[in-house]
Amino acid sequence: MRKRLLDFIECKRCGVDFRLKIVSQDKDGVKVGTLTCPKCKIQYKIINYIPRFLPEESLRELKEETVKFFGYEWTHFNRHGFEDKVYNETFEKKIFHEKTLLRSKELKGKLVLDAGCGNGRYTYQARKCGAEVFGFDLGPGVESAYKNTKHLGKVHIIQADIFNLPFKESVFDYAFSIGVIHHTGDAKRALSCILKPLKQNKHVSITCYHKSNVLWEFNDWFLRKFTTKMSIPELIKLSKFLAVSCEHAGKYIEKFGNLFFRWEPNVSIMYDWYSAPIATHHTYPEIYSWCKDMGIYINEDLRWEKKEWIRNIQFVRTYLAPDWAITFRGVKNNKFNKNPKHLYDKSVIR
Repeated sequence: MRKRLLDFIECKRCGVDFRLKIVSQDKDGVKVGTLTCPKCKIQYKIINYIPRFLPEESLRELKEETVKFFGYEWTHFNRHGFEDKVYNETFEKKIFHEKTLLRSKELKGKLVLDAGCGNGRYTYQARKCGAEVFGFDLGPGVESAYKNTKHLGKVHIIQADIFNLPFKESVFDYAFSIGVIHHTGDAKRALSCILKPLKQNKHVSITCYHKSNVLWEFNDWFLRKFTTKMSIPELIKLSKFLAVSCEHAGKYIEKFGNLFFRWEPNVSIMYDWYSAPIATHHTYPEIYSWCKDMGIYINEDLRWEKKEWIRNIQFVRTYLAPDWAITFRGVKNNKFNKNPKHLYDKSVIR
């Protein structure tokens, strides 16, 4: 743990700063120690450079299962997005900007929160843009996130629950969460928790699962009834089978298959999709109604690029094959009545 982190965290019960006790430290920071609230005496351990703000022992069974499967994912696929024959630095940067709608020049010198950092894939990209980045995740994948980013400097990784974050209010300039809030069991509440440590009139970017057509949703529900009960080795085998079969199916068969279920030529993506017990799907009107309640001004979202004539057909775009993800960017505590009209036209967006 870098000591600078102390400026951004506090005991959420008492609203006071933690006292740091160092057991072991080196050039990388505090390796072993404790963070103690001087008022209520609650104590959190620092293990392997990472503060562990773990939830109470009454953690629900579903959350425990999510931690188990995603913890395995981010340790087994610990270099996903870093070293892969499919991915490279340029591609990763492009994906980061597409999923956050943030530009490199905006992030330079800013304080940025990565809400649900996984193995640090996007934490890394934000830091490369010049930001000081604070990443958290609930599972043991934070070990991989720390290892993948520790050499960059100005990166802080903690283990914490999105519903019990130790960050002070109004400290970050930007916050982003890619593929996380739909795995929490309460996506709306998760979004509100991400907003708390964000400064007023600063930007939040979210990517979450989009609801698809009725047949696709039924197939996904039916498949996940079985996949969420599989052991991790069984899931790995299934993920490899789906990825390899998709890779050899060809572009047009892959597109056709994705009208009925999620099918990608990537083992990590397949494991991610079919493993977690909690995975809710949403629509733009639903998400934007939350934003309205929270006072988020939506200034940009990501839709299909209408390069194919079939994607210009309203029925196809809305009911048959909507995109798999919702991506939007907004400003905290801004006037809502100035939002672009097309973002809230329910005849256009589903």
